[in-house]
Amino acid sequence: MRECGRSMVEMLGVLAIIGVLSIGAIAGYSKAMMKYKLNKQIGQISYILNNMIIEHEKLDRDYTAINNLGGDMTPSFIKLGLVPEEMVAGVMRNTLFDIFNNRVYIWKGQDVGRYFRLSIELEQQSMDVCLNLYTFAKANSAEIWQTLFYKGTENGQSGGYRVYGDKYCNKDNLCLKDMTISEMEERCSFCKDGLNGCSFNLLYRLW
Repeated sequence: MRECGRSMVEMLGVLAIIGVLSIGAIAGYSKAMMKYKLNKQIGQISYILNNMIIEHEKLDRDYTAINNLGGDMTPSFIKLGLVPEEMVAGVMRNTLFDIFNNRVYIWKGQDVGRYFRLSIELEQQSMDVCLNLYTFAKANSAEIWQTLFYKGTENGQSGGYRVYGDKYCNKDNLCLKDMTISEMEERCSFCKDGLNGCSFNLLYRLW
């Protein structure tokens, strides 16, 4: 007599195969999504840096009008449309977040010459995100003055790990263009023990 259907063992085998394939599909999707976000973050930061370079003279002149904000240029960049629209958030639309929901600030400094500082608060302590930012900085080392970290400590904030762009590095300062992955990873570990968050900073020097 011919038997119809499948045995329990066969059915369990089919379910096991489906389970393995599903796990692989989920892992592949997560990897693809992470890659998409990393590329998106590069696009967002690149957009701001390019506009910073193009419009720096006008922004420097306009700085005197908002000096009472303590050097915070973020509202000015938003008002002038110099940031990607999808980054703008908040009730007053004066706050920036990247694709990873990290807070982004743009500051104007003049303690050692005039410069703009693009600061990304690394709320998600992800090595991938930190390496992504370093990779971007390395690719744009001809324009960037320096990169550095700030992290929260018991006594306030602590800065460290300055790496310089092509025009400013020398035998005593590490050059962005020469950085290796292991050196990037070492510097990204600076954030691990930040008590009140840590930020990755890109500085563009005006003069």
